[in-house]
Amino acid sequence: MTEEEISLLLNTYMYLDYKEATEGESLKQIVEELSTHPDYGGGGIHYGEYTVLKEAVEAEEIGSLEIGYQSVDMGYDFGTSACTFASPDKEAIYVVYRGTGDGEWLDNGLGMTEVSTRQHEQALKYFEEVVDSMGVTKEQRLVITGHSKGGNKAQFVTMDTQYDSLVDVCYSVDGQGFSEAAILNWKETYGQQAYETRTEKIFGIHGENDYVSVLGIGIIPEEQITY
Repeated sequence: MTEEEISLLLNTYMYLDYKEATEGESLKQIVEELSTHPDYGGGGIHYGEYTVLKEAVEAEEIGSLEIGYQSVDMGYDFGTSACTFASPDKEAIYVVYRGTGDGEWLDNGLGMTEVSTRQHEQALKYFEEVVDSMGVTKEQRLVITGHSKGGNKAQFVTMDTQYDSLVDVCYSVDGQGFSEAAILNWKETYGQQAYETRTEKIFGIHGENDYVSVLGIGIIPEEQITY
């Protein structure tokens, strides 16, 4: 299974809106716990996402991934909605952001005009807290991903973090772009070459008729977007 496919599946997990997972549980264990839950395996509101994951976790590289650093347990608001998934040997770490959450619609609009928004800053704070706590090194594979607003956050973190040398790749799934002010700020802060070096770590996975990824000004190199 490719890294892109794993990222897509982890983004699917985020839409389960399941906030009771135990730290360190494998994704397969979580899915098994939800097999009789009325909202999931019981055929309720999240049955679609559940069935996708139920099949996916049979693959070892998916099922063995262990959840950690759930933002809801770290004092962040529900809008931040992020967590990590790591391989058992911790050689691969995925930082995953959910799409638009409670109270974030206004923030989406502000992101089209401002250098950064509160939710951008919360996503960045979360990421850097995780990197510090985990003691991430260059020997580990660090992936940032998210869907829609989560994809926008993943891009922002890749562009703004002080730990850019530790970030290997960002997969933005239908994530919107940014304001002219934000892009100008990055170029003035880093210089054109360093700005481009950061954008080159970002890959877009977009629906062919998606109407979110076209919002704002895109920073993902065109040749790195898959429709």
